[in-house]
Amino acid sequence: MRVALLQVSKVESPLYLDAYFQNCAKQGVSLVVLPEYTFDPFFRTLQSLPSPQLVASHNVSILRQLSELAKQYKLEIITPIVVDSHTLKLSQDILSSKLYKTIALVDSEGFRFYIQQRLIGYEHWNEHAFFANKHYKRVKLPFTIDRNGLKIGILSGFELHFDELFVAMKPECYDVLIVPCANTFDSLARWRSLCKTRAFLNSCALLRVNRVGMELIDESSWSFYGDSLYVNAHGQIEDSLQDYEGVMIISLDIESIRKAREVWGFHKPFAQT
Repeated sequence: MRVALLQVSKVESPLYLDAYFQNCAKQGVSLVVLPEYTFDPFFRTLQSLPSPQLVASHNVSILRQLSELAKQYKLEIITPIVVDSHTLKLSQDILSSKLYKTIALVDSEGFRFYIQQRLIGYEHWNEHAFFANKHYKRVKLPFTIDRNGLKIGILSGFELHFDELFVAMKPECYDVLIVPCANTFDSLARWRSLCKTRAFLNSCALLRVNRVGMELIDESSWSFYGDSLYVNAHGQIEDSLQDYEGVMIISLDIESIRKAREVWGFHKPFAQT
């Protein structure tokens, strides 16, 4: 199975990505992954808008355009995106609809959503207070799909920090984790360590895609540094992108993933004494 990580900044229209999708189709890619805040204004900008609900309404048309591109190029597309409760069919009231931070899986038939379970809640970046996502005490499994014999889990980058999610996931034996991110500041080394640790302890491949570009926040420049990664099931970085726009195409091998799981034995039950 071939997966493409598109390391891009914010784009105004899915049509900007048409050449990338066309190239992916030519190279036998079946699944394309985009980083956080590709189509949405970055969170701090979104937070300051007088009517952020208009962004969610516009995003429905973006998802429809992506579905058309998915049909044209025979792809599935994973994109984080802000939508409202009406789009999620959680409410019939369009006027009072709340905003949710989600990850959409888009194909030729339409789109489905994973509602992020854990949100950033820091003073300078407080998604938890802004979005209506529920903070479940008992976590649910990530968005799960099966492709080419691979069990794939899709979750947000921030959710990699929460052990309770991985305790729930461990019996499921995921082969691949796909992790869209929007990482900034001086966190490159920390994120590399986190991704390698999660891949190694869970004996799975981990694909992390981070955005690039600059955002001016409170007269300070926030730089999103890219460094999208493919980490193998032994916790080793196989490939990475630098700090500019680009695409990484990855060939996933189920046998090497399952061999790593067998070698390290982290999923084997303890022997009874």
